[in-house]
Amino acid sequence: MWNCRTLIASVLLLGTSSGAVLGGCDVGGLEGKDDGAWLVSLNGTWQPVDALNPTLGDRLPRELAFAYVAREPALAASRRGILIIKTGVRQPSTRNDDRVKLAREAFRPVDKCEYYPRFGGCEVKGKSFDDYHDYSYRVDEDDQGLLASFHVTYAARSRGCKNSNDDNSDSYFTGRWQSNRSQFSFDENVVMNGQHSQFLAQFGPAPAYAGNAVSGRKVLMKRYAADKNGFACVTFNATVAPGAFIRINDLERRIGLFRATEQRWEWPR
Repeated sequence: MWNCRTLIASVLLLGTSSGAVLGGCDVGGLEGKDDGAWLVSLNGTWQPVDALNPTLGDRLPRELAFAYVAREPALAASRRGILIIKTGVRQPSTRNDDRVKLAREAFRPVDKCEYYPRFGGCEVKGKSFDDYHDYSYRVDEDDQGLLASFHVTYAARSRGCKNSNDDNSDSYFTGRWQSNRSQFSFDENVVMNGQHSQFLAQFGPAPAYAGNAVSGRKVLMKRYAADKNGFACVTFNATVAPGAFIRINDLERRIGLFRATEQRWEWPR
């Protein structure tokens, strides 16, 4: 049976080495990068993730180090948030092997309203994960408990705390229906437009089930808190191969008044 210790030790597609950074960054050369920059370490230098594809001509799996930059000088140390890292392989999964492996660090609170439950499980059924994040459905009792312990209350940007699984729409009356919970979805439409309607799902055909298109799904959640200059980074390792993808979502990054869009990288088959 898959367990937390097995997941943390694994480097297949998703590595959990390197922690979220409090008060700065543990690697050099990133201080001048823009907010939201997503970088990969190639030949000893940090380069935009788009520079990765031209290096993959041999089509051999490889383990790589990635970094994400949060940089907002105007907020100084008040810039805080959660980065979601989603990985998988574009190939159909079977009903029996469609599972989503979950990982997060045991954070030390930086705000009194933060709450990080003891996380004692690392895997839920793919259907449970999708039902919960795409519709806000209640799911099987065991999976419901694991999802509840996976999600956290974290220190948000500027002030206060938020729930990582908050399903309230960002701004319903302006057509911004995304929520924190929808950002965990593997369905790109849900990430972009918010959760599917539970009402319509009961009386019409349900949208295509995301688990049918991908396998080996994993989700890693990492926190960041900026230093006095409004700068922080999150680092993680991933072993990539043909068909693999990585998607990242910063729950607290904003473009103007609105939530920033998901960033995606994929190695085509």
